[in-house]
Amino acid sequence: FMDWYMMNCELLATCSALGYLEGDVYHKEPDCLESVKDLIRYLRYEDEMRDVRQQLGVAQILQNDLLPLIAQYPQDKLLFDAVVRLMVNLTQPALLCFGKVPHDPGSRHCFLQIVSYLQAYKEAFA
Repeated sequence: FMDWYMMNCELLATCSALGYLEGDVYHKEPDCLESVKDLIRYLRYEDEMRDVRQQLGVAQILQNDLLPLIAQYPQDKLLFDAVVRLMVNLTQPALLCFGKVPHDPGSRHCFLQIVSYLQAYKEAFA
């Protein structure tokens, strides 16, 4: 439980280090690029329940931060590339993350949660 809590705090801190939306303008924080790279790293080491992916889905990071970032700073090539890499990772099919549709109820619930985040991401691109 403590690990989950710590991870959650660390992830939340990393998400807030990206920047913030003020009206229609997204303001990136000075450590924005590093934070994007950290999130990519966290995803690489997430557990079999895809905890990082789930927490980023709950935080609606793609809708609230990533899309506004690339819309606001398309000329920042390093940032743009890193954000696109993160989005590609976040939007990969749930089946690819889990390998197969899980049978046990706990894993199946996580799988379906991720499917719902993916649907919300797709709507955000529309």
